[in-house]
Amino acid sequence: MKPGQLDPQEWQIMKTHSLIGAEIVEKIPFLRDLTTIVKHHHEHFDGTGYPDGSVGDRIPIESRILTVVDAFDAMTSDRPYRKALSTRKQSSNSWRQRAASLTRK
Repeated sequence: MKPGQLDPQEWQIMKTHSLIGAEIVEKIPFLRDLTTIVKHHHEHFDGTGYPDGSVGDRIPIESRILTVVDAFDAMTSDRPYRKALSTRKQSSNSWRQRAASLTRK
């Protein structure tokens, strides 16, 4: 893992992971139905996500659920740049606001 922040080129490469994941899942017969969910799990309700910049209800609900699970896992797992946050801290108001922002209209 790289210490520190990604530069703009690295960030663009990193953002391809949802497309790569979708391509992998599509090739596995028993997971094929999950392709769209994996592809869109970094979309944001306001359209600022990736890979397509999908907005609102155009983002599959299953992808929005996966986004919450992925965010929780990211926050409660050790990272090269910080220690995991406790699950107790994740029940705070900021966590609830983050989760709510994924479905706010």
